[in-house]
Amino acid sequence: MQGWNQAFRQAGLPTGPIRRSRFTREGGHEATAALLESDNPPDAIFAASDLEALGALRAIHERSLRIPEDIAVITFDGTVESLYAWPQLTTIKQNTAELAHCAVNAALDPAHTPDMQLIAAELVTRQSCGCK
Repeated sequence: MQGWNQAFRQAGLPTGPIRRSRFTREGGHEATAALLESDNPPDAIFAASDLEALGALRAIHERSLRIPEDIAVITFDGTVESLYAWPQLTTIKQNTAELAHCAVNAALDPAHTPDMQLIAAELVTRQSCGCK
């Protein structure tokens, strides 16, 4: 959320709304439905997980909106689910092997593990964002 707020500030824009939800399809569906029914519906959604994005896609389709023409969607995860969505989801793919390695090291040797570790992620551009 800090990154979200910072990106808006750097772009000189008012901060976009944040809807917290469960990391599930249902959570993404409910949060997206609430955003789309608000007085100022978004023209883009950044979901915190691929499962939430799948729920968002359903809520968008239920309102006969087009992706990405009416509303763009991007997600953070990079699971195989993003390939089987329609349209395929643009995602920020996490390096799960490196995440697991860091987590195991922290559990086995917490005294010698940094409090914060940055792990590179990869932007995988597909149809849902309208970038291609």
